Amino acid sequence: MLELGFKHDMNQLVRKIRQKRQTLFFSATINEHIKDVAYALVQKAIRIQISPKDPVSKNIVHSVANIEMDDKRFFLERIIKENPDKEWSVEERLSYIIEEPPVNPPGEGWAYADSHYLILGLIIEKVTGRSYYEVLDELILEPCNLKHTFHSDRRSIPGLIPGYTNLTEEFQLPHKVLNDNRYAFNPQMEWTGGGLVSTVSDLTSWACQLYGGGVLKPETLKLMLTPAPFETSLFENAGYGLGSFIAATEGVTYYGHTGFVPGYITYVQYLPDYNISLALQVNDDSSHENFSLKKYFNIIRKVVLDRSYPTSVKRN
Repeated sequence: MLELGFKHDMNQLVRKIRQKRQTLFFSATINEHIKDVAYALVQKAIRIQISPKDPVSKNIVHSVANIEMDDKRFFLERIIKENPDKEWSVEERLSYIIEEPPVNPPGEGWAYADSHYLILGLIIEKVTGRSYYEVLDELILEPCNLKHTFHSDRRSIPGLIPGYTNLTEEFQLPHKVLNDNRYAFNPQMEWTGGGLVSTVSDLTSWACQLYGGGVLKPETLKLMLTPAPFETSLFENAGYGLGSFIAATEGVTYYGHTGFVPGYITYVQYLPDYNISLALQVNDDSSHENFSLKKYFNIIRKVVLDRSYPTSVKRN
């Protein structure tokens, strides 16, 4: 594009941008392993006494809609489109799948689903007697110095850049999902299935701290990085532990995760043999189904390793 006459305009734009800057993206699933905070805390163990005044159910407005199984997805799409500011309870979200048959019997296969993480969020709140985001701030975001990671619990999130989606027909969304600093629907519905916006600098910092042993107890980290004994549908036949991919590309082992929210895609990896982490965020989801962005990410990783920076020298 620079060769087509955009270079002068781009140079003008760059001069007006602060040299040190942070750009917010939805991080989506990337931080899902935060579910461990209830039991595996930072290195100093903390005991939390709980005494909730009221059960969660007393603070939820309940309603019933009798919808045929085959019509549930279309009903959900219409509800989101007609009520973009709606705040969703976990029970409401799970009601759309509660009657669906499981992919496989327990302990006999692997499949990814955000519903698992929503239930874990309820467990965190039940155990601590506090909101999930309060626990997250106190035990993860603040001590890990993740200053550019924020809750995605509302439609307007300061600093979030526009994203573009190809799911205009499937999800009934506009191509540009952020207009007038308002996302197309309330991302609050993701909650512990994603629930954050972040930057590549925070993501790489988090990956180094988490996988490098600075957050979880050694025995918990080992359990997290032990893949389930089942074949997955993940790119490069990656294994899946507790909220983490475990895989290798051209002999380079990596841990990490991907994230997807309509209009945004995220990749983050930690390379244990080199003690470095990489992150890539894109505000376009056109590569969500074909893995083309993952192939581009692999090229970036190879360039980084080939440069042989002192910090990326392989450990013996």
